[in-house]
Amino acid sequence: PSSVHAEGQRAKQHLREAREEIAAKLGAIPDEVVFTSGATEGLLLAVRGLCRAGGQLALGAFEHSALASEPHVAIGDPHAGVVALAAVNHETGVIAQIPTPSVPLVIDAAQAALRARELWALPQVSALAFSGHKLGAPTGSGVLLVRNGVPFVATLRGGPQEHGLRAGTEGVALCGALAE
Repeated sequence: PSSVHAEGQRAKQHLREAREEIAAKLGAIPDEVVFTSGATEGLLLAVRGLCRAGGQLALGAFEHSALASEPHVAIGDPHAGVVALAAVNHETGVIAQIPTPSVPLVIDAAQAALRARELWALPQVSALAFSGHKLGAPTGSGVLLVRNGVPFVATLRGGPQEHGLRAGTEGVALCGALAE
């Protein structure tokens, strides 16, 4: 989809249509939709990108292991610059109370993908990620929503793909299947 030849431009159009469809379904705008390979990648892009823009990551005690492996402090720590929280715990099924922190909030919606629109409507949410396979889309598809205007520094560089927030050729078929 980054190519200038006719086939590349058709792929770019398919990608644009998938992005617009997903944005409409989630109550987002197309520029806020970043295609990923799944929730893990989306969460790591979000917390790293937001932390580079300022502050340490703060986590609760029962967050996904991908986030727990990142350097972090406890929620409530005065050095926190980003808070990440699972909307639904992946092991216990406990539904989180969504806080209103004074710093950017990242929501892990992997277990709450069907509630992504509701969660994205919360004004305190700066970024949200989920995997397509939780909705019946192919494994390897996912979405990261990044609210426009949130300070974000790309951590996976190498090309202009995905608004410059994630380098690499997009899987057009995966994105289309996720939109469907």
